[in-house]
Amino acid sequence: MKRPAKPLYQQINLPLFHLPATATPSEQRKELTSALMELLINAAEAENQPPGNGAKDDESETHS
Repeated sequence: MKRPAKPLYQQINLPLFHLPATATPSEQRKELTSALMELLINAAEAENQPPGNGAKDDESETHS
């Protein structure tokens, strides 16, 4: 008699902890918002550049 095939992936359900929300101070929230906006603008600008434009500049900055 043939045994039933085992599923390849088994799902594990873990309980989620309900932690209280922590308040971020106003000044820190402004700083985080500014940083997020800058990242989004830079990502949008990079997406609009044609392929190969500035590739050497990007590599030199990441490997320094």
